[in-house]
Amino acid sequence: MKSLFQKSLTSIFSLLIICMPFLLEAQAPVLLKDININTDGAPEVMLTIGNTVFFSAVDPVLGRELWKSDGTLAGTVLVKDIAVGASSSSPTGFCNLNGTLFFAATGAEGRELWKSDGTSNGTVLVANINPNAGSNPAGLFAMGTTLFFKANNGQTGEELWKSNGTALGTKLVKDINPQAGGSQILSFISLNNTLFFTANDGTHGRELWKTNGLPDGTVQVKDINLNGNSDPVDLVVFNNQLFFSAATVVNGVFDRELWKTTGTELSTVRVKDINTNGASMANTLTVFNNALYFNANAALYKTDGTEAGTTIVPIIDSATGEIGVGPNSLTVANNTLFFFTLGQPALGQELWKLTPNGVASIVADIRPGPLGSEPRMLTAVGTLLMFTADDGIHGRELWKTNGTAAGTVMVQDLVIGMESSGVNQINGYRAVRGSDLFFSSFGPGGLELRRSNGALNGVVHLRDIGPTGSDPSEFTRMGNLTYFTANDGKTGRELWKTDGTLAGTQRVADIIPDTAGSNPQNLKVITSANGAQTLFFVAKDPLKGRELFKLENQPNAVPTRISDILAGPLNSNIGNLTNVNGTLFFTASKTVLNGSDFRVFKVNTARTGVDTVGGEMSFANNLVAKGSTLFFTQKPTNQIRTLCKLENGSTTVIKEFGGAQNLGNLIIGQLLVVENTLFFTVSNPLVSRELWKQEITPNAVPIRIFEIIANGANAEISNMTNFQGVLHFTALIAGNKQIYKTNAARTEAFPTGGEMKQADNLTVAGSKLFFTQSPANEAPQLWKLENGISTLLFTFEILKDGQSAIPKNLTAAGGKVFFTASDAVNGRELWQSDGTTAGTIRISDIKSGVGDANILEIRLAGQDLFLSANNQTHGQEPWRLANVVLIQGGGGEARNAIQKEVEVELATMVPQIKVYPNPTSNFVKIDLPQNELTGTLSIVSASGQLVRSVQSSEGEASIQLDVQDLPKGVYLVRWVQSDDQIVVKKLIVQ
Repeated sequence: MKSLFQKSLTSIFSLLIICMPFLLEAQAPVLLKDININTDGAPEVMLTIGNTVFFSAVDPVLGRELWKSDGTLAGTVLVKDIAVGASSSSPTGFCNLNGTLFFAATGAEGRELWKSDGTSNGTVLVANINPNAGSNPAGLFAMGTTLFFKANNGQTGEELWKSNGTALGTKLVKDINPQAGGSQILSFISLNNTLFFTANDGTHGRELWKTNGLPDGTVQVKDINLNGNSDPVDLVVFNNQLFFSAATVVNGVFDRELWKTTGTELSTVRVKDINTNGASMANTLTVFNNALYFNANAALYKTDGTEAGTTIVPIIDSATGEIGVGPNSLTVANNTLFFFTLGQPALGQELWKLTPNGVASIVADIRPGPLGSEPRMLTAVGTLLMFTADDGIHGRELWKTNGTAAGTVMVQDLVIGMESSGVNQINGYRAVRGSDLFFSSFGPGGLELRRSNGALNGVVHLRDIGPTGSDPSEFTRMGNLTYFTANDGKTGRELWKTDGTLAGTQRVADIIPDTAGSNPQNLKVITSANGAQTLFFVAKDPLKGRELFKLENQPNAVPTRISDILAGPLNSNIGNLTNVNGTLFFTASKTVLNGSDFRVFKVNTARTGVDTVGGEMSFANNLVAKGSTLFFTQKPTNQIRTLCKLENGSTTVIKEFGGAQNLGNLIIGQLLVVENTLFFTVSNPLVSRELWKQEITPNAVPIRIFEIIANGANAEISNMTNFQGVLHFTALIAGNKQIYKTNAARTEAFPTGGEMKQADNLTVAGSKLFFTQSPANEAPQLWKLENGISTLLFTFEILKDGQSAIPKNLTAAGGKVFFTASDAVNGRELWQSDGTTAGTIRISDIKSGVGDANILEIRLAGQDLFLSANNQTHGQEPWRLANVVLIQGGGGEARNAIQKEVEVELATMVPQIKVYPNPTSNFVKIDLPQNELTGTLSIVSASGQLVRSVQSSEGEASIQLDVQDLPKGVYLVRWVQSDDQIVVKKLIVQ
């Protein structure tokens, strides 16, 4: 049998060699264990029509489909299984046209336009616009009796379409951009029976257009920016005119300001040049109290539509004198304008309001101190404003306000403790029906649909729909095991461990023996001078509150609490866990007086308890170590920040940052040690954030390295990174984030790598510094910096419907970087890059087909990469990508050795799968006889690209995969079992 297979293998050996880099480097992650077998539905895309809330949700058997709810358990039901079976139709783009729901969904015809009256029989395809591939309708907008949207019929590219709800009445309005790429339509809004939108005709750039629904009536309003795109955004109707934010470039100077129009070229004018020296970046246009309010120059403005009537609105709290900066999320509720502000270091981001008489004030200081509660998802619900906030105690949860401090309260702690319910993290999916808010969040039953009218602790969990998952996080290696936290749905969130196998993935201990869980956090492994390893973490003891625990790296060891800093069940707010020469240091509050006495603690030599160190302190924070020296910051009660160091148990104040230069309380942050230099930033919220250094030598004093932007302007330094012993960071220059580095003497900083657009996410992997660029309205990109030269590695798609393809969660493993990114076909999945264009590839399809795998964490632990991801079958669970560091191969010899091992393994494989029909054009079926193990079944193109990947279960006899969308050619069907046995078959798609 082997010899016969070896003969067949020889015939495809050249193809295997082509795919060898993929087989070696682009192996797909594998589900480690389905820890929590409970289910959730992850509701999305909500819209209220009449008394019904429509939404999409995941059923474990039927996939993501269209659902509806009347606010009761019995009335929360599936409308229709459009993509029959486990496949998902993934409804999006919900729009109400005269009481009928229109939306985009993927059915047998591809992704096309559908409509529904709320019944299964009344949920039907409107038109098959692109019979060959699906037209992907998006941006659905109702005007009168007509639905406007953008779609691609396969001939004109994505263009403007309209529909009256029938196949015959669904027509192309106009091919605005005759080129095949389409006109990139966005931002529909109506004024006086005219539809306005933005589009690019291929000649004038993205500009403002209008249409009456006829080809001749579809015209550009005005070419606002003669030198490129004006990119109108935030379109709002006010005083029978259309207002919007638009950009111009004159003599090379970029300027985005407030504009208006009645629909003619002559009436399309700039309202006011608010920032005469640049762009005011007018945004968040909101109508309130017979005026148009908006954010410009990080301040609140209002206008009556005239230049003289466009004035600044002071944001000053009369009670405290606090000044609001950068008003965001302007939302009108109960005749009050609510918003949150940025840039208040003493207050942080909190909720503000503006009354009709023009008086601004802080609604409530929900989270006292510089962090702030960061209000998000501001939504008017009846006479209330509902929003999410984090008070520092309960995590991010649902809140409400009637506009008073006393009336600003948390509605319910849906996920008990400091964990967030995720109301704000699920893309803000919500819908208002009368006095009820429908929303998607974690809580009892997992990630499900809930309803609230603001009653305290009265949130209604409507129905369990789909897989929940254990939500694993904080993967940390100690010895031969990887530890992490997870919730199995029975014992709550506890400490888990894995050796990389299903059987070896187990809960370490049930610290709190009930469903609440001890919620371990801040996992950190410390190796002592004698080589003994200990895992430290913070967890809840029911009698002692949240305290420090340890787990020794010994057989059968159990977690042990080693601190009781605040006696009894009070939380001591432990944080800043830092390794100082094999000893764990951290901060905690020793008393309950305002929580301001954050002091430095350390674990004793026996690792059985903790001691204070360094004397009395206030708000100790930002711990970072160099050798036996611990640097940190303090903020005493006089508000003068200090940079300190702790040596031999004694604290020394290096420098006070206050006095004459203390314009609004300077903030010290971003401490980073690079070789023998401590770098940090010092910022004034009203002026600047600049770079400082402290040489780690006797008698050295802190100095400011360089004023990147003259006259105290804010360079917004971030992404501080040690790259090859040199500090690299990003700074905002003329609206763009550029990479900077320090000179050899570390006395100043200068740009490196050439001109950039919004450089971000600096990540060192081997000899390369990976980073992203995300220019406004352009495709995001992955780059590398090597030997001072920047190289473009990959340009991602510009996704539709507001989705983002920007790479996130960049994680280094050897000489590679792993990250998540999105494309239109596979959603957000796991990618990798070795620093070459060919080696920048997607390596997973955890959530098969369109839709995100919701990869929340990527963590290197030992040689393996661990993920928290959701394949919509098992929920949010741990995934493992084995030997990512080993596979890198430091040089050619290691790489060749691995390649030879794979070649030998391929040459001795025993065929255990049957692939038919072969050749095929529609689908392929793979039989798995004598299948006694779990595995991964994938299809790989001749160029080595993963095009399909599913998990095979133990005992599963056959799997069918759809291939009708694949280009004609030769592919490999590859089955990798959990015992690492690999089987490969050739597949021809014709």
